[in-house]
Formats: sequence, C-alpha cells, structure tokens
Amino acid sequence: MKLLSFPILIAIVLFCTSLSAFAQPVPKTFYIDVTDTTSQMLGTLDEPYPTITYALAQNPNLVAGSILNIAPGTYPAGTQTFQENYPIELPAGIILQFWDINGLLPTQLPPPVVFQGPSSGGKNFAFEFTDKTLQETTQLLGYRNYQLILAPDTNQGFHITGFEHGIEIDPVFAGASFVRIYLNGVGFYQNRQAIYSD
Repeated sequence: MKLLSFPILIAIVLFCTSLSAFAQPVPKTFYIDVTDTTSQMLGTLDEPYPTITYALAQNPNLVAGSILNIAPGTYPAGTQTFQENYPIELPAGIILQFWDINGLLPTQLPPPVVFQGPSSGGKNFAFEFTDKTLQETTQLLGYRNYQLILAPDTNQGFHITGFEHGIEIDPVFAGASFVRIYLNGVGFYQNRQAIYSD
C-alpha cells in the first residue's frame, strides 16, 4: 500500500478544516422545567434545564429557529439556580414555547408558565429586545394551536406578571423603528406597562 506523502496529508487536513469552518450551525431544541429539582440539568426531555437563564448560559451561541420548551410553573426573579435573572435577552429568532409536560391539552387546561417579577429594584422587566432581533422573528408561544378548542381568554400559557414593563424594546442605533416579535398566548398581569419602547 502506498503511503501518502507529508505535503498531501497537510493539504487534506487543511481542506477538512476549511469545510468545518463553513459548516452552518443548526437550531437546537431544549427543555426547561423550574419544578424539576432532581434534574441533572442537561436540557433534555428527561433532564431539563431549570430556567431560561441557565439554558442560555449553557448555550450562548443558539441560532435562529432554536426552541426552548418551557414547562408550567412560576419562574421567579433572582440569581439562584431555580430563579430567572431578569431581564432575559433572547437571541434573535429563538422560539419560546409552552411545554405541555403532562399532556393535558387539548381537553384540559394546564397551569401556565408564570414569569414572576422582582419585588423591587433592578431592571424591572421580563424580556428585553434590542437591535439584534431585527434580522429574525423571536417568538413567545403560549397554548399554541389550541384556540379552536379552548375559550380565547384562556389561551395564555405564558403569564408575565409583576414587572414595571413586561417587554422592553430597546433599539440601540438610530433609525431602528421595529423589532420582529411574535406573541401568541401571552398574558400580561399586574405590570405597569405590557410593552415599552425607548
């Protein structure tokens, strides 16, 4: 058998390296459940992450189309493992989706996901959107696709409550006039203002 010469081996290595450099990152799907205190926190169906904050810290380079499935429960403000470090700045194009973990829909109404604001102080809003979201549509989806079965006023799988602003839109450059956000099944409760833009 003829062995490859050293220059040919180098050329093959360089070619493979260049191919990997052009490989496009792919969307990922993770699961989040603040009530699962025994989870190994792997982000999987069986071992979910505890919070969105934790999921984003473990996956800082999520690309558009990635899905974070959120199980029912209250996600309180704070800096501990089972608390959300609000405000949460979602990467552009991320889909935050209600996770019907107990399979109750469409015949029964599951408890909601409650994003609970802090008692005082800090940046008092749940989600922040800056100019980075201009290129892709970021989505918050509550009881998605169940509007025909459940009464319209119950289709709020996500409750944003107890904030000064539920969502803050903060364009950071002159001329930014919109961000791409799609909300479906999101309810705002006891906030001074649901959506605020600078």
